[in-house]
Amino acid sequence: MGTLRKVKRKMRMDKDFRKTLVRSAKDEILIDLDGDGQPDVALMDSIGDGDIDTLAVDLNGDGEFNLYFHDSDGNGLPDLVMLDSEGDGTVEVLGFGPEVETRMIMAGHAILAMLDLGDYVTESLDSALDNLQKEIEEARKLL
Repeated sequence: MGTLRKVKRKMRMDKDFRKTLVRSAKDEILIDLDGDGQPDVALMDSIGDGDIDTLAVDLNGDGEFNLYFHDSDGNGLPDLVMLDSEGDGTVEVLGFGPEVETRMIMAGHAILAMLDLGDYVTESLDSALDNLQKEIEEARKLL
């Protein structure tokens, strides 16, 4: 309980995240990802228990949220996905229930795998560049 307050405090303390915060109500964290002053992502407590239960995204860049991921059963995993494709307040349910939770877990694993692969590629590239530098230095000694 109280994760929203903790996350907000940590974001304010981090010099990089602090720059992305947009003034918000006590039950939400608004984040500007592209620097236009409009929130692109919101972390919200929709039921007032202090925990983040909804992630809202502005897909169109118009300052209006239209994609929502909601944790209705309080287990920490989104189980309801909704879309307001026209931006008129008419929300369409794209998915709900355990299938959504499973897909969210799978998406999380895929993201972690890509990050791990990125780290591996970065480490391999750094190693190869270090070896190349050593070979250049050795070649210079022979000249």
